[in-house]
Amino acid sequence: MTTTATDEAVLDAQMVDYGKMVGTDLIGKRVYGMNGEDVGEISAVAIGADNKITGAIVDVGGFLGMGEKRVALSSDMLRLVADPDSNDMLFHVAATQEQLKALPTYAE
Repeated sequence: MTTTATDEAVLDAQMVDYGKMVGTDLIGKRVYGMNGEDVGEISAVAIGADNKITGAIVDVGGFLGMGEKRVALSSDMLRLVADPDSNDMLFHVAATQEQLKALPTYAE
């Protein structure tokens, strides 16, 4: 497998610090995988006993909301990467959509 500049940027990017974020920072944001592939959307957040975000719930796969699978991504899986075109921060995971689909389904 070859890596691209985007893949290398993801590996060098900063880990998401959920302790400094609120749900609105995450919900509705797209998540990109290896080679810039759009792998899903953050649909919810997991909240711990201390009322702090402990994970991002990402809907992967499917089409127009049908057949999606909800998986939880911990802070060590999700990275923030600066978009070179817009200077926005993008959410990336060092995995493909297929790898994310293989994760256990998130159960509320």
